[in-house]
Amino acid sequence: MTAQDILQHTIRAVRLTGAVQFRLSVRGAWQTGTGSLMDRFALTPGRAVPFHIVSLGGCWATWPGGRAELSAGDLIAFPFAAPHDLGLGEDGLVVDPASELPPPPWQALPTLERGSGTPETRILCGFFYCSAFGFAPLVHGIPAVLVTRSAADPHGWLAATAAEIDRELQDGPSPLAERLVEAMFVQMLRQNLAAAGPGVTGWLAAAADPVVGRCLTGIHDRPGDDWTLAALARAAGASPSSLTARFHRLLGMTPMRYVRTWRLHLAARALRDGTTTIADAAFAARYNSEAAFTRAFAAEYGQPPARWREAS
Repeated sequence: MTAQDILQHTIRAVRLTGAVQFRLSVRGAWQTGTGSLMDRFALTPGRAVPFHIVSLGGCWATWPGGRAELSAGDLIAFPFAAPHDLGLGEDGLVVDPASELPPPPWQALPTLERGSGTPETRILCGFFYCSAFGFAPLVHGIPAVLVTRSAADPHGWLAATAAEIDRELQDGPSPLAERLVEAMFVQMLRQNLAAAGPGVTGWLAAAADPVVGRCLTGIHDRPGDDWTLAALARAAGASPSSLTARFHRLLGMTPMRYVRTWRLHLAARALRDGTTTIADAAFAARYNSEAAFTRAFAAEYGQPPARWREAS
């Protein structure tokens, strides 16, 4: 299992919520208003991730402490729902999707068409849900803003995918378009993984590290094994002290803490999906009793497994 495989394995549960997806088509200079779609549609940061795909023209995106210029085929996502604005030029028409969109559910994909003249900017906006964001080490290693540029894609896959998504949505919501958006998000994380260099910390850097990456491979591939620090060190091809030091530097935790966190994440995902009982989840997570599992689960997720399953 390579670093890319570990990433794919960890985020394979990316799913679109379908709660809010709309097309923004604006001509001339414009900027978004101050309304919050997260508030309007009662979406929870950390569960619903805002994204925007530019399918025609270009725009700028701003957020606290940052700004990006986006072109056709570019994708920007805010994993932790950072407040942000989009626009083109300065002092243009104010477009406020939070107040101008009709209330859902929608029979067809809403399109906000505003402005006149040129240029035209067309953007697909929406939210997706990634259950892997419940895994704390991954969350701590993901930037607050992810930008993927089609110009940096030598094969033109991103631009072609953005154009295909736009075509698919011409007649309304499309399951294929949802899968394509998921694929684009996975590609964003892959590019961040590939860009992890010396001195970078976090989960993406850990997955790319030759020693810690081998350890993560064993943990993710065989979470139910009887892992000890010595066994993890053998899998990593390093001494226990060296492995522990690298884990602390890259992830801020011990290898065994990572094992426990990953097992609890798998248990949380299975309970959410209704594919296991609490007793079986406790057994799979290698706890000796359901009570011990419940205490550890509540410490990690802020509520006992029974309540987690009911709320998911």
